[in-house]
Amino acid sequence: WTSPTGAVGAPPRLQHAAREAHEVVRIAGERGQPAACGPDATRNAVVTALHTAGIVHLAMHARFCEEAPLFSAFLLANGEQLTVVDLIGINSQADLIVASACSTGESNSTSGDDVLGISRGLLACGARAAVVSLWPVDDEHTADLMIAFYRALFDGLDPARALREAQLTFLYGGPLAPARAREVPPEQDSTSSGTGTERFWAPFIVVGV
Repeated sequence: WTSPTGAVGAPPRLQHAAREAHEVVRIAGERGQPAACGPDATRNAVVTALHTAGIVHLAMHARFCEEAPLFSAFLLANGEQLTVVDLIGINSQADLIVASACSTGESNSTSGDDVLGISRGLLACGARAAVVSLWPVDDEHTADLMIAFYRALFDGLDPARALREAQLTFLYGGPLAPARAREVPPEQDSTSSGTGTERFWAPFIVVGV
């Protein structure tokens, strides 16, 4: 599911999100459903998928609200949003939700010592597991990482092992790694030197069971 942008003041358009979504559907084969891209990525479409699908893939912009984490949200078509508050009210049937967006794994503690963010909302809505990001991510390389992830997932690996396999592809310069990543030996993989590739593969983690 991908969300469009382009309006004045909107986040930059995600040039590779539609490619990512369609490739995920292709990999899923008969187990997949048509991707809802651009103006079709409405709140209703996403909520319906959360209610009915076993795996839900969300490739779109997201916003983490540090001051009020319950209002962190996925940014959908037509200016719509799906907040953590909304997620908590959904009874999802998904075994896995993949939040392929910026900062979906960020969280903040509340005065009651709870930790809130989009990842908490995904688990609270019923997902057994979720793939989330710990910081802002790059559109193009995230699409490549997710394609590698789903190939491993549909080869029979569980989500954590599938993500590890995809990340190792980037780390060691596999065929799905971006060209720049393939040029950097693992021993030189450090963002502090300005040559690292972990910003492409390291943001994503699996939470849940």
